[in-house]
Amino acid sequence: MAPTSFWRPWIPLSALVLALVALAACGPGGDDDDDSAYYEAAAAATEAAAREEPARETQAAAATEAPAQEAAAAAAETADDGGDGAGHRMVSTAAIAQSRVIVHTAQMSLVVSDVARATADVRAIAARLGGWIVSSDQTARHSGSIAIRVPARSLNRAFSELESVASEVESLQVSSRDVTEEFVDSESRLNSLRATEQRLLSFLDKAETVEEALLVQEELSALQLQIESIQGRLNYLREVAAFSLIEVELKLAAVTIDVDAGPGASYRVGQPVRFQASFTAPPGVDEYSFEWDFGDGSRARGRGSVLTPDGTRVTATVTHSYSSDLDSPYIVTLQLTGAGEGGRAEGTDSLLIEVKRVPAIEVFAGDPRTVEEGDSSKYAASFTRPSELWDYEYQWDWGDGSPSTIGNPEEGATRVEVSHRFSDHRPRPYEVTFTVSAMSDAGRVSSSQSFTVTVTEGEDLVVGGWNLDSTARGAVYALSAVGRVVLTVLIWLGIFVLPIGAAILIVAYPVRRAWPRVSAFFSKAFSGNGPRPPRPRARFRPRGAPVPFLARQGAPPLPPEPADAGDESAIGEPEADSSDTGDTAGSDDEPETRP
Repeated sequence: MAPTSFWRPWIPLSALVLALVALAACGPGGDDDDDSAYYEAAAAATEAAAREEPARETQAAAATEAPAQEAAAAAAETADDGGDGAGHRMVSTAAIAQSRVIVHTAQMSLVVSDVARATADVRAIAARLGGWIVSSDQTARHSGSIAIRVPARSLNRAFSELESVASEVESLQVSSRDVTEEFVDSESRLNSLRATEQRLLSFLDKAETVEEALLVQEELSALQLQIESIQGRLNYLREVAAFSLIEVELKLAAVTIDVDAGPGASYRVGQPVRFQASFTAPPGVDEYSFEWDFGDGSRARGRGSVLTPDGTRVTATVTHSYSSDLDSPYIVTLQLTGAGEGGRAEGTDSLLIEVKRVPAIEVFAGDPRTVEEGDSSKYAASFTRPSELWDYEYQWDWGDGSPSTIGNPEEGATRVEVSHRFSDHRPRPYEVTFTVSAMSDAGRVSSSQSFTVTVTEGEDLVVGGWNLDSTARGAVYALSAVGRVVLTVLIWLGIFVLPIGAAILIVAYPVRRAWPRVSAFFSKAFSGNGPRPPRPRARFRPRGAPVPFLARQGAPPLPPEPADAGDESAIGEPEADSSDTGDTAGSDDEPETRP
């Protein structure tokens, strides 16, 4: 078969497939003129298949509760349109656009007396309204959550029945999302792809060769995947629009806690106020958090509590200062919340805080000074006396462990003078504090000032201009210094000198033993005439010993015996004079006689 004859049957079929794919990609956004041009091109490509194509079945789908009559009318209009695909898509879009597709989602927070029983009631409500349970969670006895779907037309009824389950509705939030545009677009694309699918199926029936059938089947498979994806999205939108989601949070009704925030009081502007509450903890509740509202727009939050010996619990202390008295008195409110295995607990209490402007007391206690130990010194301080204050009191805190000096100044007096003796001196000075307090409408107010006192040693005993104490101390110090020096020297001697001396003795002993031999060796090695002959050993004859025979006969004396190298007795003995004849005359023993 020639190549031209082989490709000739595929040319019209390929053109038709490409035209169908372009139509599916255009979707509802294409114009009617473009669709007509497509149909003309398709008919020109395969006129026989276009003539035998059956009329397409009208597709109509309602997104939400669109009336059935509107859908039927839309289908009738589509059928009267002569089977044109573009006209069908336009009518279908117009029919769906008559009803909005709305997705409703709600969140509810309910306070119930029993979480488990409330969860069962919510399940029953969903089943009764034709819905179902999406999820449910109850990890603690005092809290839980459940999500349900109910028909959208029964959403308000579901709210009413859920409210009847709870003892209190803490919150209810409803949100709506309009998905009409997405739904209409997906519906139009689906109709267009289904029309293309029908044409491909007809071409598949008319395929004459296996190659033609495989080509059409490949395009048909890809098209069906798109149809299934869009159909799944439409089914999901229909479901979420027809059945609304309600997420319900269940909380156990809180147990009431008896809280005592403390008594009301009066304070001056800028004075720190301490707040602490006490309460009785219910069983099974051990985690607490609290919030103080001070009434001036500021708040303080905290967590935790401490158990007291009497069985009650107290919160952490919170400090606050009021900067103005314009809104006085202030209502301070405490909100306490607890949670645990026993459920939730809540308690609240309030107190009244009155803030007033009180004149301050100005105090001047003096400058730093120096005194001797054991001497009694006078200390004077002054202060102001505002007329709005009464019941003045002063206090001297000496900082040396002795009792404080407390008293009341005389009426109208603004100066206080007292005496004090510091018995011990020390390098660091003492800090003396003078405090003046008085009563006011806002309670007792006080003011204080501190200064330092340096205490020195007193004078010693002096005799004739000689200070015995200082001299004795100097002698002791000098003796101690000498003792330290001597001890240091001995320690150094013990550490270094003794080991060195021991080492020297250890080395010197063998050297002393071997020195004579070493000296003789070097004397022989370095003498100018070569090795010296051994010194003849003097021969002695004891008194009364007989004279040798040869000596008596006038024979020359025998040569001297060589000195033994190992004989130490020969070492160091005086050598025989070279002029000596070798006899022993002149000795104490009897000398040999020669003829």
